[in-house]
Amino acid sequence: MLSIIFLGSDDDWLSFQTGTQGNSYQVTHLSRSEELSNDQIRNSDLILLPYRLQSQNSLPLCHQLRQLNPHLLCILLVDADQAHHAIESFRSGAFDVLSVPYEPQELLSSLRKSENFIAHRAYIYSQQQPPGELDSDIVPVAVSAKYASHAFLTASDFRQRKFLSS
Repeated sequence: MLSIIFLGSDDDWLSFQTGTQGNSYQVTHLSRSEELSNDQIRNSDLILLPYRLQSQNSLPLCHQLRQLNPHLLCILLVDADQAHHAIESFRSGAFDVLSVPYEPQELLSSLRKSENFIAHRAYIYSQQQPPGELDSDIVPVAVSAKYASHAFLTASDFRQRKFLSS
């Protein structure tokens, strides 16, 4: 289950609740950054916050939070007419940017993308082996759509080119 911190106004919170209705996310709503605890940050997967939080740029806050939890994904809510803020957010390491007001489908798409990224990262970490054990390593392979089911192969399969025999 995705653990989310939603940092924003009550109006933004209502919009978020409407967009995620019927989904099972563990969400903590905070209206001010001072309410964040180190435990919440360390135990969360994702934080959603507006680009402008309490009339300040929230990018420095994202950097501080990622120092406590390097795996924390940041999704920033940016006014639709402020494209330069979206660009600045991506350059600063934001996982995604949603333009406000956003449609519920956009929010769910971004959350699903976050879940997929976190699951893929966990899979990659679980497959890491100590150096020297090449046969048990997983080798990502760039393949055509015909071989997409074989996108991750063991090193010995890759060497023997078993993926081409399908």
